[in-house]
Amino acid sequence: MRVTYNSMRNTISDSFQRNLNKLSELQQQLASGKVINAPSDDPISTAKLAIFKTRRSQHEQFTKTIDEAVTWLTFTENSVDQINDNVFEIRQACIEGGNGALSDEGRGSIIIKLNQLKDELLGNANAKYGDKYLFAGLNTLEEPFTESGGAVTYNGDSETMVRKITFGADIGINVNGDDLLNMSGTAIPGDPNVYEIIDDLIASLQSGDIDNITNVILAQVDRAQTNIIDAYSGIGSKINRLTMTKSQNEANILSLDKMTSIVEDIDIAEKVTELKKAEMTYEVSLNVAGRIFPSTLLDYLK
Repeated sequence: MRVTYNSMRNTISDSFQRNLNKLSELQQQLASGKVINAPSDDPISTAKLAIFKTRRSQHEQFTKTIDEAVTWLTFTENSVDQINDNVFEIRQACIEGGNGALSDEGRGSIIIKLNQLKDELLGNANAKYGDKYLFAGLNTLEEPFTESGGAVTYNGDSETMVRKITFGADIGINVNGDDLLNMSGTAIPGDPNVYEIIDDLIASLQSGDIDNITNVILAQVDRAQTNIIDAYSGIGSKINRLTMTKSQNEANILSLDKMTSIVEDIDIAEKVTELKKAEMTYEVSLNVAGRIFPSTLLDYLK
């Protein structure tokens, strides 16, 4: 094959361009700290990075959802604790009212206290987080408990507020008032709801029906309190699960960051060495070309 001046010029020109491109690539990598600055640099690694970043974003969203769920449950836990205190005081009223030696004045004092407890219980059962009612099921914008003519009605629903907390795992975060206070009689079959228990206790105190207070109502209060304590314990278990899942999500984020760094970040010492080699190669090629071609051609190539 005959080597012509044009073929030599094209070969050296191509060599210059490759060396120059390599220099530019290394300089850009050192400036950005990234191996990949455009998808064309490494399509396969670019696809991996897209997967890593998508997964990271999903875990971040799970973490945010968990934080919101824990806040909701913490508010719920505090309100259930207050409701439990109300029911405990109702139980104390049963014990006091079951004393056969209690005077009419004493019973009257207990009745006043029970009416106050009913109002407190109504307020605690209508507790809110922000503008949303905690115990209304999914009907969070409507007051769940309303009183009319002394009777309390539940206006919420029995639906579960579900949150996705990681891949393949959901959790219900709400306690609906229907179950908590046995409003429809399904949580504690055969027993009245807590407001009706208060009304029955007041009526028994007014009539002096001590047997009904000690043998029926006190047992109903105990079952109501057990139901509330169970709900309280369930909330604590959910908060623990959410805390553990958040830690797992955060660990996954760290792992994805490390994998991203392995694919994307440069080894600075290695790249500096490569850059020096590339600079030397480029300078050598310039010197060699300077001996072969006239300076006018070198000026053109530069």
